[in-house]
Amino acid sequence: MVAEGVLPFAFVPETGKTSLTGLAGLPVYLDLAAVMGLRESIEAHVEMGESGQGWSHSQVVTSLLLLNLAGGDSVDDLRILEGDTGSSRLLRRTEQSGMCRRERRGAERRFRKGRQRSFPSPSAARRGPHLGAS
Repeated sequence: MVAEGVLPFAFVPETGKTSLTGLAGLPVYLDLAAVMGLRESIEAHVEMGESGQGWSHSQVVTSLLLLNLAGGDSVDDLRILEGDTGSSRLLRRTEQSGMCRRERRGAERRFRKGRQRSFPSPSAARRGPHLGAS
């Protein structure tokens, strides 16, 4: 087991076949983004008329950054990241790190029908968070 960084995860060798990822380098970048305060910076500086529903600016930007780091060729490759069980679980666990209880509850309420995905769909990423994409 490798020691934890800022985010609540640790690298543990897995012998089973569930929740594995071929994208094991991405958590390091999630840790770096947390240390840099990327989520807070995006939410403070990006103002595009967000409706308060659907994907937030920071969720869309973080997903697109991870897609770029994973070698994605287009926004449609978000489907590949979504299909990777390990990356999806890790993103869901780390995206609310450092939020107070009120902020976590607000993030949960952004999706009227509940959140099914870890990454935005390609069409939601294209529309952007200002249209309440879910």
